[in-house]
Amino acid sequence: VVKPHLLGEPPKVTSAEPENAANTQDVKPSNKKYTVYVLQNYSRSNALLLDNETQRLDLPRALHPLTINSDEQKVIDEKKAVIFLQHHNANNLLNPAPHNFPSRLLRLIEAQIQHPEIDIELVPVTILWGRAPDKEDSWLKLLFTDSWSTPGKIKQLINIGVHGRQTYIEFHEPQSLQQLAQLASQRYPNLSPATYVVSYLNDYLDSKREAVLGPDLSDRRNVMESLIKSRDIQDAILQESIRSKISVEEAERRAIGHLNEIVSDYSYSAIRFAETVLTRLWTQLYDGVEVHNFSTVRELADKYEIIYTPCHRSHIDYLLLSYVIFKRGLMVPYIAAGDNLNLPFVGQLLRGGGAFFIRRSFNGAALYTAIFKEYLFSILSRNTPLEYFIEGGRSRTGRLLPPKTGMLAMTVHSHLRGRAKPIVFIPTYIGYERLMEGATYVGEMQGKPKEAESIFGILKTLRKIERIFGKVHVNFGEPVFLDDVLKKHDVDHIQIAANKDALPPELSVAITDVAHQIMENINRAAIIN
Repeated sequence: VVKPHLLGEPPKVTSAEPENAANTQDVKPSNKKYTVYVLQNYSRSNALLLDNETQRLDLPRALHPLTINSDEQKVIDEKKAVIFLQHHNANNLLNPAPHNFPSRLLRLIEAQIQHPEIDIELVPVTILWGRAPDKEDSWLKLLFTDSWSTPGKIKQLINIGVHGRQTYIEFHEPQSLQQLAQLASQRYPNLSPATYVVSYLNDYLDSKREAVLGPDLSDRRNVMESLIKSRDIQDAILQESIRSKISVEEAERRAIGHLNEIVSDYSYSAIRFAETVLTRLWTQLYDGVEVHNFSTVRELADKYEIIYTPCHRSHIDYLLLSYVIFKRGLMVPYIAAGDNLNLPFVGQLLRGGGAFFIRRSFNGAALYTAIFKEYLFSILSRNTPLEYFIEGGRSRTGRLLPPKTGMLAMTVHSHLRGRAKPIVFIPTYIGYERLMEGATYVGEMQGKPKEAESIFGILKTLRKIERIFGKVHVNFGEPVFLDDVLKKHDVDHIQIAANKDALPPELSVAITDVAHQIMENINRAAIIN
């Protein structure tokens, strides 16, 4: 029997009836709530998993009959208390024909409209086998991992065998069928209520699924091809050929080189590998990793574009933060990493974990700047979570460094070019009792020159893994909502048409304000070790 990991909290619904009780109810004045679970796609294995989990959590059983009587009249008599929005023979999920609506849902809506005294709650449920948005991996891994595509019977059997221990279930907030039916009649009086209800539930489950899997990704090569063919990059290539007095073909080769230098190679296999290694590493290095206030992030993840903005004191920061996020059931963010870390072998591992590389300076590199901005725009347009260090580099003293607003300005530029989800910054404090790089920092403050990143330097650091560095605290601070700050400074109306368009100068005050709020909220989230 597969025992899934439970994400979030179980739903607050009516507790299950005793096993030997008849599941036939008469509606009383107390207006008891009746629970029906909603899965997006038809799957027997998912239904069985859901039923086992509802039994374990003492919730109304998903595969038990549901019968409701009102005034001695049988109102509802269903074999199961679960609805599949898309059955195995349905092929048009976004705009289903009437015969493709779930028949059980149609009967429940009709009963709810005719008998408003009953109260049916729909509980959307997400079940993931392996959690991976693995459009970027090999065909073999595509067979073995959950993604945005609906698996067939054979693939689902493989999923169960391969990912039984990496299965996740999340019960979402109950939705009142009565309220949904009323909204349907008010907003779309000419459509059947089922049209609105199915569309709403599909969108709701898509947003929850995206919060865990991330958006439906293309592989790295396709991302690069899409970017190189975009109108904005083609314009930048033409300008580069004129500026540098080279052919358009040569300018395009430069652009492809810049993309190879920058673009991530997000891979679920790399993330799973890192999870295994880091679990052992944290046990060996630290007395414990304590995480605070992650529930705030979870609440925001499906409605906002999440940008994590942690303080930066150690190379451990991005590994630890990604690990914490992944273990709590959200997608590992894409991480802006300095190009000094783009080392042989190490750089590829970091790319697989979501890193993309950025130069320390863009001065005199117009084509590189245009390509980086377009790549950042593509990340934000797909609602992919993002992470960057607002200080720019690591603090050697433990105090926060003054904020660097370059990435922040490009984020605002992308947001004003084409708003997808609203953006929220998550200031994050990461505190160590002892830093792994502590001795190096002391040497630098005593006058020793800063060492360049190298494989040799990494090997020297790995020699320290036998030592214990105390506890680590990861505290997610008060969010900063970008649209609120733009509105505060009366610049929320500004729109940017293209990559090459500069940020209007009146935005500089708002960008500085965002940076200061992030820094202040990191400070407020600090925990004394």
